[in-house]
Amino acid sequence: MPNKHRYFPGGNTAQGFVSMFDQIVRPDERRRTVILKGGPGVGKSTLIRRIGAYMEEYGFFTEWFHCASDAKSLDAVFAPQAGVLIADGTAPHCLEPALPGAADTLINLGVCLNEAELTKQRAALEALAEKSRACYAKATRYLAAAASIRADSRAEWAGFFKQEKAVRECVTAFSALVPETGKTGRVRRLFAEAYTPDGKLSFLDTLEVETARQISTPQGVPTSACTEAVLALVVARGWEAVALCDPLEPACISHVYVPELKLLLCSEPCGAAVPLGIEAFIKLSDASAQLALTKNETLTEQLISMAVEALNSARAIHQKTEQIYIEHMDFHKADAIADELFYNLKDWLTA
Repeated sequence: MPNKHRYFPGGNTAQGFVSMFDQIVRPDERRRTVILKGGPGVGKSTLIRRIGAYMEEYGFFTEWFHCASDAKSLDAVFAPQAGVLIADGTAPHCLEPALPGAADTLINLGVCLNEAELTKQRAALEALAEKSRACYAKATRYLAAAASIRADSRAEWAGFFKQEKAVRECVTAFSALVPETGKTGRVRRLFAEAYTPDGKLSFLDTLEVETARQISTPQGVPTSACTEAVLALVVARGWEAVALCDPLEPACISHVYVPELKLLLCSEPCGAAVPLGIEAFIKLSDASAQLALTKNETLTEQLISMAVEALNSARAIHQKTEQIYIEHMDFHKADAIADELFYNLKDWLTA
């Protein structure tokens, strides 16, 4: 059994940055939340990583949540069995304590910054922030254009795809895999994939899966009705599901994961997933339509590549910003704060 699952709690999409931070853990499953505040470069991601490793060493299964703007950076780690979450609470997440002290611990690493020296860097920091916003805006425009081209492909495919039959095929296949429980099911919406400065990254292979089915179709075929129908079936039968949203158009569901059943429905090749045979309901005989779809696919890939370039530029700017903060950070003071946190962590994990 893998000792961790990995997700993205937010994504760079055609709508700009979309946060699903509130989906990491439900309030009734959270016993203690540690919220980290502070500017870039103050060590939030490093502290989250250290605590995640500590949780695993203590024997807890964990969920790791990576930043879509730099997948090497962590936004949160959650230990479901202990109900302990540690998360970056700064923008764009803006997580705030609901019950300070009683259930939520707020740690402000910003107190370790030398504000007098940073004030002298204000103009430089503002200029970097403006450049960063411009890069993200450019990436969003490219991704929005890619989504528009994809919408055109969906419209083109509509006349050649028997969607209702495909949906029935998917529901029939999963009816045999998802037993009734008599309970009320629930859904979390997260990302398993994201557009990052390093391209499109996927964490699907970190999920514990014993049974996988794949919707095998050409790019652009509208399959969200299939994933939505399977998700509805899973929830109706009382299971908890993770709806893994499309990284370009987050309103669409790309994959459905049922952790308790170790069951996955994916819309792209994934491990030993068995194809559902949906291609039997696709018949493209129009040569001109095929040419248009091929052009759309090429254009979509080009636009996404341009968006990735813009995200890479934004990351480079962010790294310059971090370096300014690092130079004016008292890490000895930060280490003392971390030591106190680790002292309390054992009690929270075993309470």
